[in-house]
Amino acid sequence: TLSEEGPDRLCVLRAKDKIFTDVASNGYRDVLLNVTIPDTHGLVCELQLHFSAIYSLKSHAHRTYEVKREVQAEVLEEQVQRKISMAANAKIVEGLVRTRNKVKRKQELSPIASSLAVGSKMMTESMNMMLGSKERKKKTTPNP
Repeated sequence: TLSEEGPDRLCVLRAKDKIFTDVASNGYRDVLLNVTIPDTHGLVCELQLHFSAIYSLKSHAHRTYEVKREVQAEVLEEQVQRKISMAANAKIVEGLVRTRNKVKRKQELSPIASSLAVGSKMMTESMNMMLGSKERKKKTTPNP
């Protein structure tokens, strides 16, 4: 029996009851046992126990399971791609907002810069005029 211990006996590591609990949505039922095989240095295998009537439907049930997994994988991939796209769009929007803010700041500073430029030009002209009059005085004043 499976419950007896010894070097030449199977050792049950895990049992999964899908007859009374964890029944598949399509009604498929079985019992799965993970066991170690004697004289294999701990090789773990899965032993599946089925009702003969349900076993005859196993290939159809497995195909349904495969299709379900494929659909779930596709949905997951679409969700991942959507999140990647949303993150990329968020970065683009963030960059646009940053650019808009820089342009806005430049526009806000533009009148100030213009005023400074005009003031600077006026100051330069005044200094040139002052230097020019000093130069003229030097030329008109004789050296002693």
